[in-house]
Amino acid sequence: MKKVRLILSTAFVFTALLSLDACKKEEIKQNDTDTIKYTIPPPEFSTFTDPRDGQKYITVKIGNQWWFAQNLNYQIGNSWYYDNKPSNGNLYGRLYDWQTAMIACPEGWHLPSETEWVVLTNSLCGENFAGSKLKNTFGWDAPNADATNSSGYSALPGGLRDTLGAFRGLGKYGYWWLATEHDSSSARTRTLYYSGGSMGRVNIEKQYGLSVRCIKD
Repeated sequence: MKKVRLILSTAFVFTALLSLDACKKEEIKQNDTDTIKYTIPPPEFSTFTDPRDGQKYITVKIGNQWWFAQNLNYQIGNSWYYDNKPSNGNLYGRLYDWQTAMIACPEGWHLPSETEWVVLTNSLCGENFAGSKLKNTFGWDAPNADATNSSGYSALPGGLRDTLGAFRGLGKYGYWWLATEHDSSSARTRTLYYSGGSMGRVNIEKQYGLSVRCIKD
């Protein structure tokens, strides 16, 4: 697995910076030091019942996007419960290889592209701030650092399944597939960790099993 830094065009960066204007900036005084506190509008919630198996999911509107507020738990193709235990699916959902993740979301929803994920993080005041706003306040190993879940996204650490079939990281980190390929053998992901609120960008082999969050068409 290899971490990469994306090179964005000037126009894209300018658009991203403009989107931060949606985040309210409040000047505060703390320990005699001027800092900036970023706040976001409160999330809007709804529910969606997957007609394929009857499972009900909480959904959340963040900015102008509707997302599942739970990891997908639909059995299809190459998908697995962590440690092959159905009880893990109740909270953390299933793990999917990339090809299966591309078709796993129900009709009217889809696997998000990298561009759509950037829109999400920009609506949460930028990637440096978004991680803590995305992390659920339970379901993570201690210390679950910086988690506030103020976005309502409720990110949970489903771990991963590697190409040898070994499961790793439940409770410690979550990896979510993006629909954007890195190359013919790997695709882009986003990841969050129990030890802090920072967000990672990792290219992972498509045969790995990772979590899926669906975004509305």
